[in-house]
Amino acid sequence: MQRQPINLARSRAATALLGGLALMLVVLILAYPDDAFQASLGALRLWWTVLVPALLPYLAVVELFAGFGLVRAFGALAEPLLRTLFRLPPGGGRAVVAGLLGGFPQGAAAARRLVGETSTRQSRDRLFQLSQLCSPALLITVVGAGFLHSVRAGVFLAAVHYLSAGAAVWLSRLVQTDDAPQAEVSPGREKPAETFLAALQAGRREDGRSFGQLLGDAVTASIQALFSLSGFLILFSVLARMISLQLPEGGVGRWFLLIPGLLEPHLGAYAAATRMEPSTLQLGIIAAALAWGGFSQMLQLKAVAGSSSPGYRTILTGRFLHALLAFGMTFAVAPLAGSLLLSPGAPGFTPTLADSAASGPVTALGALFAGGWATLYQSLRLSLAAAALPLGIVAFCCLFRKKAAQR
Repeated sequence: MQRQPINLARSRAATALLGGLALMLVVLILAYPDDAFQASLGALRLWWTVLVPALLPYLAVVELFAGFGLVRAFGALAEPLLRTLFRLPPGGGRAVVAGLLGGFPQGAAAARRLVGETSTRQSRDRLFQLSQLCSPALLITVVGAGFLHSVRAGVFLAAVHYLSAGAAVWLSRLVQTDDAPQAEVSPGREKPAETFLAALQAGRREDGRSFGQLLGDAVTASIQALFSLSGFLILFSVLARMISLQLPEGGVGRWFLLIPGLLEPHLGAYAAATRMEPSTLQLGIIAAALAWGGFSQMLQLKAVAGSSSPGYRTILTGRFLHALLAFGMTFAVAPLAGSLLLSPGAPGFTPTLADSAASGPVTALGALFAGGWATLYQSLRLSLAAAALPLGIVAFCCLFRKKAAQR
C-alpha cells in the first residue's frame, strides 16, 4: 500500500527535474543564439548530406523485405539458435532479424509486437537489448564510407558491433537467475528450405498488401523515420553544444568526444571520425559510442516499447556492457586486420560541419545540396551489400538448426 505514494513522489520529482532541465535549455538557447543556430545547422547538414542519401533507399528496401515476409522467414530459421543461446521468448528470431536489418527503432517496434504475456520479464529485456542495434547501412555506409572513408573499417565496426551485442546479451543471460523455466527449444525435423518457405508464405499472407501499396508505404515509412531522426539529431546537437559551453575551455579537449557520444550515436561517431587521427583508439571510441547508443536511443526504446519496455537501470546496464565489450573487442581484433583498417580510402562525402560557422548561413545552406547525393547509387549498392552481414549470421543459425535436427 505504501508503494503507490512512493512511485507518485518519484514521478513528481522526475517531472519537476525534466521541466527544470527543459527550462534551462530554453534559457541557454536564448543566451547563445548563434551557437544554437550553428549547432542546428551542422546537424541538419549531417542529416541531409550523409544520412538521407545513405539510409533512405536502404530503409525502403528493408520495408519491402519485411512486407514480402522475408523478415519472418529468416527469423524462423534463426530462432532455434537464438532461443538456445539467449533464452528469448517465442517469436524472438523475427524481432532480432528486423533489428539486424532495419536497426533502431524498427527492431524494438518488432519486439513489442511479438512479446506475449507468457514470456518472462528477463527474456523480454534480452530481446529488446538484442533487437535495438545499429543497421548495417549505418555502420558500413554512413560510418565506414561516409565518416571514415573506408568500407573496410565499416565492415570491421559492424562485425564488432554485432559480436559484442551477442556477447553482452549472453552474459546477461548467465547472471540472471530469476527466469521462469522455459520449454526446451526443438529445432524441428523440417528442412531449412521448408521452414523458410512456410514462414515466407505466412508472412506474406499476414501482410496482405499489394505491391503498389507496399511500395508506397515503404517510402512513406522510410521518410517518416528519417525525419524523426533529424529531430533527434538537431535537438541533441544543440544540447551537446549548450553543455560544452558551460564546461572548461568551451568543451574543447577531453569533453569534445564524451558529450556527443553520451547523447547521440551519430554525433558521437562523427565527432570521433573527424577530430581524431586514424587509429585503433579512434575505432574503439566509435564502436563504444555506437554500442552505447546515447540517451537518444534509450529514450526511443522507452517510447516505442511502451509498457513492455525494460527499466532504465536495465537499459543503462545493458548498454554500458555492450559499449565496454565493443571497445575491448576492437583492440583485441584490430591487430589481426593490420594496416588494412587504418589505410585511407577514396574521398568520401562527409560534410565538414565547422564550415557552417565560417561560411555563414547562406553559403552553408547552399552546401546542403552537396555531399552524398552525388553518390546515391553507390550508397544504395553498398547498403544492400551490407545487409549480407546479418543474413550471414542467419545462415550460420541455419547450420546449427540442421545439425541439431540430425541428432
